[in-house]
Amino acid sequence: MTSPSFLNICARSRGFNIFKRTAWGKPHAYTGMVVASPDAFFFAIDPKTVTGVGAVIGGALGGAIEGLLASKKKRDKKKYMPQAVPLVEEMDLTDLSTEVTEHPEWPVTWEEGPVIIVPREAVQSLRTAWWLGGIELVMEGVAIRTATPVFKRKKMAAYLVDAGWEVAGWR
Repeated sequence: MTSPSFLNICARSRGFNIFKRTAWGKPHAYTGMVVASPDAFFFAIDPKTVTGVGAVIGGALGGAIEGLLASKKKRDKKKYMPQAVPLVEEMDLTDLSTEVTEHPEWPVTWEEGPVIIVPREAVQSLRTAWWLGGIELVMEGVAIRTATPVFKRKKMAAYLVDAGWEVAGWR
């Protein structure tokens, strides 16, 4: 049996946290999917959590205001990483390659919204432990902690190992 090309390794309702490694400040928490592949991690942020306020305003005041807010949001391109990290890209799902988004094993169900792409070359280490509550991905100056399902954490780490990643603490 072969491993899937893409696998969501987080509990969707819990998502992931992005930390700046040099600060003890509050992490940036996002709801979404963490899609692992042999070549990269894709942190797809659920667009419902990003545009929730705009949707309320749009419903109350009409589509024109929501359209203006959405176009401004698209131009401004909010940054989700607390600092620039070499090789890491932030983009909209609509700008992601169709080789990825149209792959039969691609698990993300929404068609647009922010995504952070972390290629293998940008990852300094991966680790898991019961006290972490998931799998932690460490890059230059930034760490992203993924909330994995409690009873599937080892299975998720095993998938990463099968895909060629080194994961500390998974056995």
